[in-house]
Amino acid sequence: MKRRHEIDLTEGKMPGKIIAFALPVIFSGFFQTLFNVVDMMVVGKFVGDQALAAVGSTNSLINLMTQLFIGLSTGATIMISRYFGARDNERMSKSSHTAIMLGIVGGVFLAVFGFVFARMFLEAMGSPGDVIDLATTYIRIYFVGMPAVMLYNFSSSVMRAYGDNQRSLYFLMLSGVLNIVLNLVFVLVFHMSVEGVAIATVASQGVAAVLNLVCLMKVDNGCRISLKKLKIWKDELLHILRFGIPTGIQSSVFSLSNVFIQSAINSFGSTAMAAHGAVTYLGNVLGNVSNGFANAATTVCSQNFGAGKKKRILRGWLICLGYVVAIEAVLGIVSLFVSSYFMRIFTDNAETVEIGVRVAKMYIPFWFIGGAMSSTSSAMRGMGVAVSPMVVTILGTCVLRIIWIYTIFAQFHILEVLYACYPVTWFITGAAQMVMLLHRYKHLSFPVVETQG
Repeated sequence: MKRRHEIDLTEGKMPGKIIAFALPVIFSGFFQTLFNVVDMMVVGKFVGDQALAAVGSTNSLINLMTQLFIGLSTGATIMISRYFGARDNERMSKSSHTAIMLGIVGGVFLAVFGFVFARMFLEAMGSPGDVIDLATTYIRIYFVGMPAVMLYNFSSSVMRAYGDNQRSLYFLMLSGVLNIVLNLVFVLVFHMSVEGVAIATVASQGVAAVLNLVCLMKVDNGCRISLKKLKIWKDELLHILRFGIPTGIQSSVFSLSNVFIQSAINSFGSTAMAAHGAVTYLGNVLGNVSNGFANAATTVCSQNFGAGKKKRILRGWLICLGYVVAIEAVLGIVSLFVSSYFMRIFTDNAETVEIGVRVAKMYIPFWFIGGAMSSTSSAMRGMGVAVSPMVVTILGTCVLRIIWIYTIFAQFHILEVLYACYPVTWFITGAAQMVMLLHRYKHLSFPVVETQG
């Protein structure tokens, strides 16, 4: 019997199902991005450019410190999707309970670690003296709420594994509205600064996490969560880690390269920092499209890997690839015409807007290349390959970007040259991953749980 909130990608026509799967993930990503965008809008308009720079400069550091655990949630999605394709409800249940516990434990660890070491990392990034106090306050409060953030991400990964993306989107939309209201109340009514928007973000994400968990306690498949049964099952943990650790390392090192880029931008002062923070969120809007189809590629390949349907794996990847390239190319062109209007959402400072428009032209139109790279890497993980895409991504994006900063950018110290490293490294990495995927597909076999690196 087909359940109303499931999307079974092992049967039927895939193009429509992949769109139905990807769109809620895209909009969920948009609303998650909206948390920080609203924070920046409120502080930029009602507090000032220093507060805007402070909030914007924390994004790369937050990503660096959280991506390992986000990678583990992807590992959970892969395994649960595989068991869903194989119709193994018992192992779906064990993996789901393990994932939720892993999210809670990881969130507590990040809360303590982030609170203690936040300022030290900001100092290492060269955060200017007029920004660092505000940035430290924001990031510490944000990390105190990390158990809720991780619970939301891991519970969403469980729901995504059997194709239920819609309800987590609805919960995130609700919390997004709550975030806007609380931001305005704390800043305009209680006259708070970055601490107000941080508290609003943490509280509203906590609401989404609780609603997700309640939803999982009521589903009628193998992913149903019982609080009494919450524990970490050793065997399922090991399988999640086999996929999750390489994915998390890849994402963490990827974020580390962005920390180097943020440090390079910091050398231009708080105005460039504020511009970069705003442009980053314009890029994140396009990045959400990439993430939606990357998640679809992971799930369609994982479910069909579990079902042993080889042809549907390749077809699913190609459909995801076609969608993401077409949509990202159109959005990239549109973004060129709206970048100045987008910048003015965050600030009225003409210099900040001018810098943002300049650098946006260097990488926003090329996001379709990054989208193709993400979908290919995700499809490989769904096919049972975890280590190889990690190594290629680390070398092709992270290492090359750092080399770019210390060679080409050091020689030509202008912002446009710095931002050019994005499309160059996307292209090199994506091309290498496509060659690897086709080679892997040619020799594909179907072990139940084993990972091939």
